[in-house]
Amino acid sequence: MDKITKSALMAYALSDEGAKLLVTKMPEVNLDTLMICQENLLKAIEFVKNPENNAAGLAAPQIGVAESWFVMKHGRDQSVVTVINPVIKGCMGSKQHVESCFSELLPARVKRSKTVTVSYTTLSGQVWCRIFETLDGLDAQVFQHEYDHLQGILIAKRGEVIKKE
Repeated sequence: MDKITKSALMAYALSDEGAKLLVTKMPEVNLDTLMICQENLLKAIEFVKNPENNAAGLAAPQIGVAESWFVMKHGRDQSVVTVINPVIKGCMGSKQHVESCFSELLPARVKRSKTVTVSYTTLSGQVWCRIFETLDGLDAQVFQHEYDHLQGILIAKRGEVIKKE
């Protein structure tokens, strides 16, 4: 994808290639290989940072990249963090949310865990770091939504689609 825009994301999701990739479980990232694909990662970060896009996160398969990573706004300061090879280690509680997605036409009511314990790799300066943390609230919801993309699960499959009247 040359430039990431909302319309480009939807067009990709509706294409034959996108329709297949978005329901495919992503392979783990070889961290040496990711350095070569940094351009895609930087485009995703810029898309999420841009307030006009109203984006909480974006996963690699949404932009046509068959790798296990996503970017998301995180914490009180809503800084954008890169999440590579994520694992959900544990979940507590549940709450239903209405979620929208750049890869789907309609929002859905989705049940998510209130709290998730996760691990993932991220880049800190020039060093790869494995992070272990517990997320709750919006951070937990966004992490689970983007993680689902890496598992080939869209919100229409996870929840109940809200149809327009």
